[in-house]
Amino acid sequence: MKSVIALELIGESCHTQSMPWVCEITGIDPQYKYKRVFVRGKKDYSSANSIGSRGIYRYFMLEENHVYEAFERTSWKSSRRYFCRAEQGDVIKMSEEEVLEWLKRG
Repeated sequence: MKSVIALELIGESCHTQSMPWVCEITGIDPQYKYKRVFVRGKKDYSSANSIGSRGIYRYFMLEENHVYEAFERTSWKSSRRYFCRAEQGDVIKMSEEEVLEWLKRG
């Protein structure tokens, strides 16, 4: 079963903020820590304000039995990165230790 994660593109019209992203973690990388494949998302403007600075979302489809890293803006000045996986239609957050264990099981 697939899960969907929605991340707001805060400040998208201003082009001054880093945009959210989701990538699949596919293994260990000696230089960058993890091998990543970025997931394409679909933009949704249906909740956008009149100038496009808030309410624009990008939806990402997550597959079960895969591990992902997400970057999202939580406000104009704050952001966070986290690991997650899809499980029965839900998005389950994971610790870095859980990700490493998941990769070891391969």
